[in-house]
Amino acid sequence: MKKNNIRRMLILGFLIILVVAILDFTWLVWYMNRESDRDVQSIAKTYIRSITAEEIYSYEAIAEIRLDQMQFLKNQLDSLREESSAQDINSTIRRSVSFRDLESVALLSQSETFQTSFGQELKRVDDMDYLKKELTTNGGVVMAAESVEGETYITWALPASYPMLNGETSIGILFCRKMDQFIEKMHLEADRTLATFLLIRRDGSYVVTGTETQELTVFDKILKYIKPIDSTPQQKVDELKKAIETDGSWDVTALYNDSERGISERRMISAVPLPGSNWYLITILPYGVLDQAIDNMGQSRFFATSTAVTILSLAILLVMILYIIQSEKQRKALEEANIQAEKAKDEAEKERATAEKAKEEAEKERSIAENAKVEADAARDEAEKERAIAEEAKEEAEKERTIAEKAKEEADAARDEAEKERAIAEEAKEEAEKERAIAEDAKVEADAARDEAEKERAIAEEAKEEADAARDEAEKERAIAEEAKEEAERERAIAEEAKEDAIYANKAKSDFLSNMSHDIRTPMNAIVGMTAIATTHIDDKERVRDCLKKITLSGKQLLGLINDVLDMSKIESGKMTLNVEALSLKQTMETMCDIVRPQIRANGQNFDIFISNILSEEVYCDSVRLNQVLLNFLSNAMKFTPKGGQIHIDLWQEPSEKGDDYVQTHFAVIDTGMGMTKEFQDKLFTAFEREDNRRVQKTQGTGLGMTISKFIVDAMGGQIQVKSEVGVGTTFHIIVDFERVTESEADMKLPGWKVLVVDDNEDLRRTAAISLEELGAKPETCRSGEEALQKAIQAHEKGEDFFAALVDYKMEGMNGIETSKKLREILGKNVPICLISAYDWTEIEDEAGSAGITGFIPKPLFKSTLYHELRMFQEGRARVKEDEDNINLQFDLKERKILLAEDNDINAEIATMILEENGAEIERAEDGKIAAEMFEMSKEGYYDVILMDLRMPHMNGIEATEAIRALKRSDAGKIPIIAMTADAFAEDAEKCLAAGMNAHLAKPIDVEQLKKTLAKFLTD
Repeated sequence: MKKNNIRRMLILGFLIILVVAILDFTWLVWYMNRESDRDVQSIAKTYIRSITAEEIYSYEAIAEIRLDQMQFLKNQLDSLREESSAQDINSTIRRSVSFRDLESVALLSQSETFQTSFGQELKRVDDMDYLKKELTTNGGVVMAAESVEGETYITWALPASYPMLNGETSIGILFCRKMDQFIEKMHLEADRTLATFLLIRRDGSYVVTGTETQELTVFDKILKYIKPIDSTPQQKVDELKKAIETDGSWDVTALYNDSERGISERRMISAVPLPGSNWYLITILPYGVLDQAIDNMGQSRFFATSTAVTILSLAILLVMILYIIQSEKQRKALEEANIQAEKAKDEAEKERATAEKAKEEAEKERSIAENAKVEADAARDEAEKERAIAEEAKEEAEKERTIAEKAKEEADAARDEAEKERAIAEEAKEEAEKERAIAEDAKVEADAARDEAEKERAIAEEAKEEADAARDEAEKERAIAEEAKEEAERERAIAEEAKEDAIYANKAKSDFLSNMSHDIRTPMNAIVGMTAIATTHIDDKERVRDCLKKITLSGKQLLGLINDVLDMSKIESGKMTLNVEALSLKQTMETMCDIVRPQIRANGQNFDIFISNILSEEVYCDSVRLNQVLLNFLSNAMKFTPKGGQIHIDLWQEPSEKGDDYVQTHFAVIDTGMGMTKEFQDKLFTAFEREDNRRVQKTQGTGLGMTISKFIVDAMGGQIQVKSEVGVGTTFHIIVDFERVTESEADMKLPGWKVLVVDDNEDLRRTAAISLEELGAKPETCRSGEEALQKAIQAHEKGEDFFAALVDYKMEGMNGIETSKKLREILGKNVPICLISAYDWTEIEDEAGSAGITGFIPKPLFKSTLYHELRMFQEGRARVKEDEDNINLQFDLKERKILLAEDNDINAEIATMILEENGAEIERAEDGKIAAEMFEMSKEGYYDVILMDLRMPHMNGIEATEAIRALKRSDAGKIPIIAMTADAFAEDAEKCLAAGMNAHLAKPIDVEQLKKTLAKFLTD
């Protein structure tokens, strides 16, 4: 009964502990998921604000550039005499804007009459009242306009009072460009972004969303599709209208549910006004990736919690089972002990009785023993005497044995003597026989002694062997013990090392979290602080513009931190892969230079780029990841190089050990910054590591950029070499073997022109000379402007003038502008003079034009760059425009029937508009099944090409392609099927090709790439 109670208590205790553990861990998982969701929402809000600010910054930059350009044209009109007629004004406008990339220029009168002086006739503008108001109060304004032919324009308007042909006086002048150019500049269709941007008017109607228009207003879409988390759709619409009325911002986190398109997801939506216009910018951020991250974290925590609860439960259960087993053994042992005790007690009683009887017998025996003792003492004395006699007899026997030995020796001697004295032997024979008998006895005793000795020796040998065996066994045991000891030491060392690694990893992650907290809070503090300052100085445009600029920079910095963490997450999960494609090193380096120039200029640093020995400009590589690596190293160089410091990139190539199909490419990013210590270089590529030094405390970063770069270069099969010295600078040297892209340079030939190259850098002069010689030109180089002038004078006096001169912008002594101006005086006005520079042409365009410079060649100086720039100058020194790159732009899709398989209405509308503008006839299928059926029902040859989305209901793109290819008709296997999908990874492209598709295009659609792909398959 007692045993059952104990078991019940133990089981009840186990169940209570188990339930408490489950409840505790369940609450912990719920709490952590809730906090993670809040953190992700906070990051998402920060992210959407950052990209919105960046988009507004792009808009302001575009607007400022265009309005400055238009103001320049307007200043030319203002410079005319006051008595100039309307016809003069009209002619001046046509002449001034004819070389600009404008579609229309018109004057606007107070009566809302347009006088189109250049380009397409204007029909209307979006909001005439707003335009007239802004022209009379604020100056420049941006809005949309429509031509009489239905073309939509982006329009910049400036106040202007000029006479018009109809007799009126204008109140403003309107400069118009195509809306799709504005969309491209605003990056509304930018690749690799999570967010979607839309432009709306203040009445809620859409200006543009990508390249499409919307029939519903934004208010209608909110009421129809949006379910806010903390309010009703109508409340959010009212809040948006109120924000628009007050020029305020607005945001909402809501569930977006569009059953018609099968979309149901969380989204964050924000709206902010665009300055200088009557528009609002709508930014939409789907939560899909973030929700997946929360789900993954929740699943990981649930798995960890379940494992912990299971292990804890099993441990408690095991302890209780062992306790029950041990208790049962102790109970049985106690019962057996009680039984033995009872038996022992009975035995003791019997023994006690026996002991009493034995005691009595002992008394009797004691008396007998006393008597026997006396007798024994007497016998002992007698025995002692007998022993003494025996000892004496033994000694006597020993003496006799000695005598026998001597007798044996004498017998031997006698035997020898007997041989000699045979006659005498007969007489002594009897005596010898006696002696022989004695010798025989002695021999027997000797043999017995020898046998005994042999036995003792055998025993000794066995004992020795046993001792040796025992010693060997002991040695083995000792060796095993030593090995066990060494193994234990190793295990202890491994455990210590693992412990130290764990402590180090925890410390590194703790430091990382601390750094991340600091680095995130720093730009966030700037954003919040600058927002507060801008709010309090809302009427001070310069102060607000400065605050917005700093907010934008802080947002970009915060976005960079988040991107680094996401990249590191991809690396640790093994999801980061390379998308290898044909890559132009020329375009890559030019793009990178365009990106870093503004910041380097703002930092007051000197920048240059040098290339040499380029064996192949076209290689196979992941261009995005290569740019990421180079920009990481350049970003570090800019961070740690002081004002006035030097930053430059070197690029060169060598033959690869992998064979002729590969080329070993070297990139070196070199700076004269603060450098790194030797200790930090050893852990430079360790995740979460940053040098803990006062020198870098104000420099922000996650400590992940180097780790990510190292992973990317390793994945490319390359290596990174680092050379750094504190106070001197740092060099990052990247070495990668790239596969060549098969290319033909046979057509890249120039006539035997004499070309003068002027640069104070020896490497650049040598590289330019080699490239020009390979192109067929005859270069002459010099290191200074003074030397260039001497060469030009000498060549002119000989009548052998140079065909063209290439002059570096920055040189010691006489710079490129001064040199070009003096060369122009010597060479005349017909000789092309091109300026070479790593800086932006727009910064020096006016100064260069006044110096007589006719062209600009951006660094780096690839051979193809020199070829295409110099080809613009033909005989007669007239500029000609290359049209090879425009072939695809002129590609005509007229009378081409295209089947578009796309389930998303917006994506379908975008593709339809793009293709119809080029003359194609589009038929749309809402999913893969419908697409397969439409193709099967059409007559053979009806469709020219199929554009196939991958993720569609009922039948996806892969299944639809396989179904079409399986049809028994002649065009089923021939018709080009092109994947047009947001699944943009390399493995997605491989799946498409394996399913029978002909090509793969990633969304968002690159219009030019789409045209090139269609031209490839549709041009005979």
